This record gives sequence, C-alpha cells and structure tokens, in this order.
Amino acid sequence: MKLKERILSVALVLLPVSLIGMAFSYFMGRYHAMFFWGVLVGISFIVFCALQNPHNSGKRKSCQHR
Repeated sequence: MKLKERILSVALVLLPVSLIGMAFSYFMGRYHAMFFWGVLVGISFIVFCALQNPHNSGKRKSCQHR
C-alpha cells in the first residue's frame, strides 16, 4: 500500500512538470523534446488512472469514471 501511494504521488508531480516542459519545448521550437514530454504525460496519466481505480484496472473506462 505504501508503494502505491508513493507511485501515485510521483505521477501527480510528474504530470504538471511534464506539461510545463512540453509547453516550454514548444515555445523553444524543440519538437523532439515535446514528443518526449508528451510520452511522459501519457505514462504518468495512465499510471494515475490505474492506481486511482483498483476495481477497474482491467477495464478501459477507468479514466472516464470521475
């Protein structure tokens, strides 16, 4: 249980940081870095959704159930 909370907090921190990094890379014109930040956003969002709803972890609509 402790590990799950730690991963969740890391994902919560990583999501805004990577969104800011993506916007910064866009304004700097570095589109390869923007792709990297987008992948980070996707990974942290998937982890966040999977850990939020342990009952729906196998189903696709775990993120849409807010």
